[in-house]
Formats: sequence, structure tokens, C-alpha cells
Amino acid sequence: MEIYKINYELFLKDYDDTSNVRIVHLVRDPRAMMDSQLRKNDLNVTVFSEFVSRTRYMCWRIMRDLKLLEDLKKMYPNVFYSLRYEDLVADPLKISRDLFRFIGMEFGNTDERYVRETSIDHRYNSTDRAVVWRRHIRQTHLDAVNDLCHEVYNNLGYVRLDDIDDVRDLNVKVHS
Repeated sequence: MEIYKINYELFLKDYDDTSNVRIVHLVRDPRAMMDSQLRKNDLNVTVFSEFVSRTRYMCWRIMRDLKLLEDLKKMYPNVFYSLRYEDLVADPLKISRDLFRFIGMEFGNTDERYVRETSIDHRYNSTDRAVVWRRHIRQTHLDAVNDLCHEVYNNLGYVRLDDIDDVRDLNVKVHS
């Protein structure tokens, strides 16, 4: 098994035999993605106009990929597995079992132990990492992502939260 981050449109363009190809399409809440870029100052996004520009591009790209994925799933059935990062960290054992089944491999005791040790029992619990953005994002940045990414929310099952107090309240769900 090999893992790559690829543009699957280009990868499959000239690929005749997909019997041994499996592609996992991993997505993440745009608010979390942009907050992460903001905290790291990736691509100078601390400048608000750059943040807006980057958010617009990211959500356009996600929507383009989702539309392409819909077409490719029809052309290449059983090749794609769509996964939200938030679902993975909420139930890493279930998702890992599902992924192994998808790629046609057995999920054994060693695999389960690895998942437990690296995501569930680890001192940096992956569930906690998935909600870091909720403690950091500012209202102005939240508003920008909400305005520019509402179509992504609708397509991926993310819940729009307009009030920063709702964002901070971890009992309020951000996805369906």
C-alpha cells in the first residue's frame, strides 16, 4: 500500500485498470483549515485581505473537487472513499476498520493497537486537535469563511455558526 497526496483527475486521466486503485478523498471543515493557516501565517494570511482571498480560493477548489469527484465516482465505481477529518477523529477505530475494508485489507489487532496508541490513548488526543480552531478563530474570520464557504458547508454537512459564543461552546455541533 502506498499513500500519496494527488490530483486524482490527472492521476486517472490515462489510467485504464483501476482494479488495484483506491483513493480516499479527505476533507476538513474550512473554518479549521483557515484558522490553522492563520495561526501559522501560511501565505501571509494574517493580512485580512489575503485571508479572504485564500479562503475564497480554498472553498472554490473544494467545490470544484466535489463536483469532479461526483463525476469520477460514476466513471470509477468502488475507487473513491469520501471522508471528513472530523468523522475520523470522532471514531478512529470505526473509520480505520471501514478504510481497511475499502482497500481490501484485514484490520488486525496490531492495527487496532496502533490506532489506539496514536489517536485515542495519545496525550495529544486527535479529537481535541480537531476543535482547536473553535478556541482561536475570531468573529471577523468566522464571518468571512461563512460567507465564502456556505456551499461547502451544505455539500459536506457542516453547520454554519454565526455567533462566536456558539463556536466556543463545544456542545454545539458543527457538522451533521
